[in-house]
Amino acid sequence: MTREVKFDVDIQRRVFLTALEPNLAKRLTHAARRRGVSTETLVNVWLSEKLAANEMDEMARDPDIQRENKAIAREFAVAEQDGLKDR
Repeated sequence: MTREVKFDVDIQRRVFLTALEPNLAKRLTHAARRRGVSTETLVNVWLSEKLAANEMDEMARDPDIQRENKAIAREFAVAEQDGLKDR
């Protein structure tokens, strides 16, 4: 028994096109095939990884974040010392 069903689909995918040097595109295609993924997937993964690493590097150089990290480390050290005193 089948019956008619109505539903809405809202596909929100955006595609951005960018030019690549032909040799780079060829190398990316070969690398993707070796990994068993599409070139699009490989590019997305690699760019995501590169951007994440770059953002971490930028954060590590940010003076405000450095001060905050030092303050957190001091608080942790004090809490650790207090914990050792309780033993």
